Amino acid sequence: MAVPIMLLAFLLASPLTAPAQTRIRVGTCARTLTAGVGSQFAVAQKLGWFAQEGLDVEVVPLTGSTDCFKFVATREFLITLPSMEPLAIARQQGVRIKNFYTAYQTPGYAIAVPAESPIQKLSDLKGKTIGVTNMASAGVIIARALAATSGLNPDTDINSSSPARARSRRRCCAASRSTR
Repeated sequence: MAVPIMLLAFLLASPLTAPAQTRIRVGTCARTLTAGVGSQFAVAQKLGWFAQEGLDVEVVPLTGSTDCFKFVATREFLITLPSMEPLAIARQQGVRIKNFYTAYQTPGYAIAVPAESPIQKLSDLKGKTIGVTNMASAGVIIARALAATSGLNPDTDINSSSPARARSRRRCCAASRSTR
């Protein structure tokens, strides 16, 4: 009788389920995981490193570094991996946020035109539209800063646009034409 009682006491004292893991959301600052964006989290997840530390990590692709800062500032995400350009803007707007690591040693943004383009210097962009991957990308910030350093007013002398914004404009215009 002593063995069944001891076995019952052992079963009652030991957890029947695995310890609960802490669930966190981690934002990657591009819609797709690549070697440079988000692969760090995917590898750690695949190798079980998060689980070993008691973490249940959901990796969520976001539209760009600006959104990554926004979602940390509003506490929707505990951590993201943005480029640093939006940090200066967020801090100027009173967001109390700090960077403690970046995977990016240099900005990955540039303004490029075909070799035969009449645009040969940044000031030639006056009145032009600069294409960016999306409007939440730090590329918008870089384009505006480059325009300003070349003597242009980024609010009036240039425009930024993305493929998504262009699609949205086409849908809007097509809808307004069809309702006439």
